Amino acid sequence: MNSVTLYVDPPKELFYSKELTDSEIVYYILIVMLSYTHGRCFMSNRELGKKRGKSVRTIQRIIDGLKTKGYIQVKVYTDEGGNSHRDIIPMKHVKSVGGHVRFDVG
Repeated sequence: MNSVTLYVDPPKELFYSKELTDSEIVYYILIVMLSYTHGRCFMSNRELGKKRGKSVRTIQRIIDGLKTKGYIQVKVYTDEGGNSHRDIIPMKHVKSVGGHVRFDVG
């Protein structure tokens, strides 16, 4: 079985940010990690919450905070089958390299 290890190197500015809560920093890093392959994170609030033991409502507040502060963009759409989906797109301190989203550390 092949295993892929993703090395994550968040920029230090993220950790020194006074505009983000600790939970917003942790979840922004997680969103960037989950966006590596497709350029977006498509996990539900329930799935994101399970990653670190947070409630759906707490994740909703974190996502709202990251969106308000410009760290993420959220796109909601309906597929041909009438199912609603959401993409979370990281916007700050990231770059796309070869179609993969990762932190921009210079």
